[in-house]
Amino acid sequence: MIKWLKRKVLHWAWSIDEDPIEIGRDGRVLDSNSIRIDIYKGTGGLAIETSVYNKVKDANFIGFYIVHDDDTLGNELSKIITVESMKAL
Repeated sequence: MIKWLKRKVLHWAWSIDEDPIEIGRDGRVLDSNSIRIDIYKGTGGLAIETSVYNKVKDANFIGFYIVHDDDTLGNELSKIITVESMKAL
């Protein structure tokens, strides 16, 4: 039983690809920079933290924004995504 388990684990470890490939719809490879958005609720508004990874420069760009309760969240998020996308170029 133990030898069988060892063989299974070794076979599993050797068959893993080193770099996973992200694949989108229709089998296309996703080659764009990713943007991660974390939203934290606070008193009087939202705190938005963004992280953009640029593969070419091999760097993370981190931003922090405050959106007040009286602002429209959709409009503010679109502005933030636009600014962060421009930073990563």
